[in-house]
Amino acid sequence: MIRHDLLALSDDGLAQLANVGLVKRGRRDVAEGKAPTITVSDDGSVQAEFADGTVTKLAPGRSLIDATCTCPASGVCRHRVTLVLAYQAQQSAGGAQVETAASAATSAGEDAGTKTGQDAGAATASGTSTVPDQDARKNTPGTTSPAARAAWDPAELDAEAFTASLSAPLRTELIRLRAARLDVRLEQGAIPAAHLPMATVRFLVPHALAYARCDCVAGGNCVHVALAIQAFKQARGATETRLEPFDAPLNAGDAQADHRPDARPDARMEALRSAGDALLARLLDVGLNSGPDAFAQPLADARAAATALGAVQYLLALDGLAQQIDAYAARSARHNEMLALRLATELYARTRTADPRVALGIGETLETAMSRTRLVSLGARLRGDAGQVDANVMLADLDTGAVMLLERRITQARDTKLPSISVLAQRQFSSGMSLTAAAHGQVLTSSGKRRVDGRLILGSQRGGLTQTMPYDGNAALRAPLMVGKVDELIETLSARPPAFVRRHDATGDVRVFEIDETLGQALAEGGQSWHGAVQLANDGGVLRLQRHYDAVAPTALEVLTRALTGAYGKIRRIAGPVRVENGVLICDPWSVLADRFVVPDLESIADDDAPPPLPHHDDSAASPLEQGLQLLAGAVHAGRRASPSNATVRRSARVIAESLEETGYRQAAAYLAAWTKNPGANTLSDEALASFGNSACFLQALR
Repeated sequence: MIRHDLLALSDDGLAQLANVGLVKRGRRDVAEGKAPTITVSDDGSVQAEFADGTVTKLAPGRSLIDATCTCPASGVCRHRVTLVLAYQAQQSAGGAQVETAASAATSAGEDAGTKTGQDAGAATASGTSTVPDQDARKNTPGTTSPAARAAWDPAELDAEAFTASLSAPLRTELIRLRAARLDVRLEQGAIPAAHLPMATVRFLVPHALAYARCDCVAGGNCVHVALAIQAFKQARGATETRLEPFDAPLNAGDAQADHRPDARPDARMEALRSAGDALLARLLDVGLNSGPDAFAQPLADARAAATALGAVQYLLALDGLAQQIDAYAARSARHNEMLALRLATELYARTRTADPRVALGIGETLETAMSRTRLVSLGARLRGDAGQVDANVMLADLDTGAVMLLERRITQARDTKLPSISVLAQRQFSSGMSLTAAAHGQVLTSSGKRRVDGRLILGSQRGGLTQTMPYDGNAALRAPLMVGKVDELIETLSARPPAFVRRHDATGDVRVFEIDETLGQALAEGGQSWHGAVQLANDGGVLRLQRHYDAVAPTALEVLTRALTGAYGKIRRIAGPVRVENGVLICDPWSVLADRFVVPDLESIADDDAPPPLPHHDDSAASPLEQGLQLLAGAVHAGRRASPSNATVRRSARVIAESLEETGYRQAAAYLAAWTKNPGANTLSDEALASFGNSACFLQALR
């Protein structure tokens, strides 16, 4: 009996079940004639006997994870991986040469038959051309039949049967997740994948649910697999779909009344809107600069209302706003008036959007425990001041393409001088892991949790749960993380809803670009802002680069200047968060790959190694949109003192509204003008709150 599931396993699939190193070693052993003896029984059981006496068995209808092995290793060991590779090699050499249990019994005393089986294994080993350091994720010709690797659609799987096979607690969890609208990105092909908000599911073998692998801690046979199948069925070949809320039980008797989504959320929705409006009114009355005590009660009321509704995205907005209030009170560089304005706008917009379930994140899972994961660095960023440094490392999952942010806050006495880059680089980022090791390496963890906003939380490193290894920056990355065309990315980003109603994303839309050549660079804002431009490979367009000076990473601008002048060799890749401004794609480089992997914020420069002088240009003139947003941000920051009740603010708003009108932004001008007609009072009226909210939404959406 032929095991088609084993033949269909690609090196990429094997690497996800085990790791790349074990796949490489297995291929090397087969290539060097160290393949085990493979025995296949009539029922499809496969047994591998190794020269050292180790025996590995895989029962019929079971996945590789369920195989048994006499070696002491836990999980998918090298013997299990080699069993698959040796089986594929012998089938590729000729199915008739694979020894079955029945034929072995018939020819037990026939030396010729035994000799034929041994020769077949040797011939297979000598015919394999894989070299030891070949990327195990690139499929080797002959290891899997072309038919088995053809594109297929998981929509063909039986979703109802799989759901029925789940335990009662898992079915209840599935019902809870289906209470929310879920936007799912799909990858079609030989190994289809579904990128859910909380996890990623990959179907490694066609029509074999046992090989549906999830990056959650369960690894598979979980609710995320059920959601992925449903997404493929609904998508009908498309690359994106939305699963609408499903209010009824998935199977009779599965859900009791307290497990079903609330059929009448209107009262709780209204309670959240009222609490959010009260918090926004408080901001516009006394101002964010009044300090944490002024907002303790309205924040608590809004949190209670959001928790009752299960509004995860709204809770994240409240957390962010509280952090901004605390940051200003501490005089921290983490405070950002424009970010505070966006978070204040979320209080108004998320409860009023046409699709509040998605905007509020009702029913979403705040964090998901991950299975064993291999993450590679995309760079690091330092922000802060003498009292507090926020160190962030961006990581990408090679199996799923998911991007996560690992954070560490380093605090010290405010009157202490800023630590040097060399000192910061060696600070412990996690137990047993330095900042530079995480920023320049790859992280292997089986204790991680991924939050819905993309943040990564690592557990204890005891017992080898998390470890770091060196990384050269050359990992094979896929779209959409790897970008080929600037215009296509601008179109994709511009088509999304505004940030104040989108899901929170701590990774900041990070992307990786293959670079062809450097076009130029300059300094602006008195040397406090660095600008550059590069041409993408394969005529992918021009990418603009921008980085502002930060006292915590004082040499970052010089490192970027040196990088674009070729000091580290020809630039091959740049990675960092991107944004679209006035139709232009701008990237904040967190890493540069040249002759080596360079992380600008953690790179030291000798005093005698200064970069060449750069031209300066003045980009200080703010557009009417920016001026309007600055005015609204001032109102959030200072309250009534910066409201239309102040004659100076009122005059400025009218001038900006006229400029918006002249530049064609008529509706934005109308909203801003309406705001000036509400002079403000101790308690803001609904009309005044609406005029501010509409102005803030419209101007930020245009930006």
